[in-house]
Amino acid sequence: MRKRAETELHRVNRALKVLGESSQAMARAEDEKEFLAEVNRMIVDAGGYRLAWIGFAQEDEKKSVRPVAQAGFEDGYLEKADITWADTQRGRGPTGTAIRTGRSTVCKNILKDLRFAPWREEAVRRGYGSSISLPIRMAEKVVGALNIYATEPDAFDSEELNLLEELANDISYGLTALRDKVERERAEEALVKSSNKIKMFAYSVSHDLKNPAIAVFGLAKRLSRYSKDRLDERGRTYCDQILKASEHIASLVDKINVYIKTKEVPISIEKVRLKDIVDSVKEEFAPQLAGRQIRWLEPERIPEVSADRTSMVRVLRNLVDNALKYGGHDLSEIRISYQESEDSHILG
Repeated sequence: MRKRAETELHRVNRALKVLGESSQAMARAEDEKEFLAEVNRMIVDAGGYRLAWIGFAQEDEKKSVRPVAQAGFEDGYLEKADITWADTQRGRGPTGTAIRTGRSTVCKNILKDLRFAPWREEAVRRGYGSSISLPIRMAEKVVGALNIYATEPDAFDSEELNLLEELANDISYGLTALRDKVERERAEEALVKSSNKIKMFAYSVSHDLKNPAIAVFGLAKRLSRYSKDRLDERGRTYCDQILKASEHIASLVDKINVYIKTKEVPISIEKVRLKDIVDSVKEEFAPQLAGRQIRWLEPERIPEVSADRTSMVRVLRNLVDNALKYGGHDLSEIRISYQESEDSHILG
């Protein structure tokens, strides 16, 4: 009776030792392969078991189990084992059953357990007396099993089983954490590559845009200079609008290039007459509104403020564009309002 109690205490202590050291292995691990190898090594070294190995369930036609890590005396056993998790003879052993059912499976005596018949001869030759297989889960799905072999029969009592199930849960948690880390690193790498591609595309587009914008600006300036007397008022207005639009495009392109290089949005704060911005946007939309009876309603006084001119033009242009786009054909007026507070001005 005393010897039995001592044996049971020894088994619990070895399981506790393995559980404690496996937690340290999980904390130190940098990749999955290293983690699984170290856990198996600790199971054998700290626990004194004959063999420990982990197998992953494959989604192939045979439903095979692929060993991914092992430690202890194996001597080619796994290479010949041909274990599956299908509901066949080679899938009804401890490993296949644990994976298929999601429950821990104990083989108390390899010499007598009929489920172990396909592997008995090779197992006995290597000194395996009993075994336990514990399911490994990821996201509630059984993905494999932890398999431990002892030299003596009846090696795994209920208390030791509970501790080893806790070990299998720790392995499941460690695997999940490591795979999440890999996925996160891949996502970050993909984001960097995507960002670089976007930068290259933006640089290419901005470079291609700037030259035509400069050309348009130069041609419009020449037209304005040499044909000033030949153009009527409408022609001169259009010419001025082309000049302003091409100059604005060139300015935007410059800002894009600055952002690509510095990752900072370039802002140039200066004194800006909001009235000039409103007039500029009205002129820009004039051709689009030709033939439509739309009144512009604006306050009598719009002050001068400190702002980024390009940003102000873009904001007001977008507001007017949205009004025209979503106002429908019945739109009869566009109202520009101005509101002043203690530390800010709002134009809308």
